[in-house]
Amino acid sequence: MVAELRSIYPPEGMGIANVNGGSFYDCRLPSKLLWGPFASARDFHEALANGTDTDIVDWETAGWFLPYWEYTCCAWHVNPYNTFWQEEVGKFVAPMPHELRMEGIRRKYFGIF
Repeated sequence: MVAELRSIYPPEGMGIANVNGGSFYDCRLPSKLLWGPFASARDFHEALANGTDTDIVDWETAGWFLPYWEYTCCAWHVNPYNTFWQEEVGKFVAPMPHELRMEGIRRKYFGIF
């Protein structure tokens, strides 16, 4: 099922957004819960760097995101109280150790949202 969901490509011109092209929810991002939509990954990263607004767990949080999100947010850090889950994640989601280290840096400086 996960492979089938990953095979669905966003509509032409879709950037980082929810499934309808609107704002998306991410509890890890600073200041607020709804962000975007963004035309591209670059726009998204610039918004985070400037502190301005401009992976599928369930349909409530479904959307078109950067590939690493599924691993670092939705899979690895899904629940800090169930660390056993981190031993299983690599069995169904391709590990992304570099991206996970970057998420660790983000969490160090901005905390857990």
